[in-house]
Order: sequence, then C-alpha cells, then structure tokens
Amino acid sequence: MKLWTVEEPPVNAFEVLDFYEHLSLLVKKGHLDVYDVWHTFYEWAQPVYVDMQPLIESEESAYTEHYRDLQRMMRQMDEIQIDRMQTQKGEHRALWTPERIIEHYQYELKASGRPRRVRRRHQTQGTATRLRDDARGK
Repeated sequence: MKLWTVEEPPVNAFEVLDFYEHLSLLVKKGHLDVYDVWHTFYEWAQPVYVDMQPLIESEESAYTEHYRDLQRMMRQMDEIQIDRMQTQKGEHRALWTPERIIEHYQYELKASGRPRRVRRRHQTQGTATRLRDDARGK
C-alpha cells in the first residue's frame, strides 16, 4: 500500500470525485434533492471524501476550487447524517478511520467483481435477442 500526497494524488480517485462533483452540480442546480443523494450515495461518498479531504479542501491542493460544489454538498449531507445520528449519540466522521476506509475500498473491490453483474448483462442480451426474434416472427 502506498500513501498518497496532495502533490501526487491517486489518479483513479478523480473518476470517483468527478462523479460526486457532477452530482453536487445537479443538486446545486435543483435537478436533484440533496436528501435523495444522501439517501442513495452517502455511505459510499463519505469514506471517499474523508480519504480525499486533503486533496479536496487543502489550500495546497490544485483541486480545491474544482471540487467546491462537492464540498458544499458533503456539508449538506453531513448535516442530514448528524441529524440522523443524534439519537445514536455518534460522531459521523469518527467511523472512518484509515483502517475502516481501506476495509471499505477492499469490500467495494470484491463486490464490484461479483458474477451477478455478468448474469444481468447475459439476461439483457437474451431479452434483446428474444425481442428481435419476436419482431421477426420466430
């Protein structure tokens, strides 16, 4: 495992951060509701954000301005999470230690390779073939 720095960030992180930045722009423009984004994406966005926070928020980072909308949206989602956790008396960021972030990434890597996705594609192809054959009168 190699630790990253603000000067040498992990290149593959930008794809994920850009996705969340895009969501945050949609929230900012009113096309998506922040509660809905929180409900759907927070459990994945928060560990990535905590891990990449120096890249996103540090004054030394060249990307701080680029991810300004993401910063705003994460603060809004943190407020929703804090409201939800008040009954549990928990600290929402305390959950994401470096070890837990690594476990989260490892789980996501394992989960992303599950055969069910292949099965879905196969089922979709079968359906498309069936529809084509039905259209031809077979």
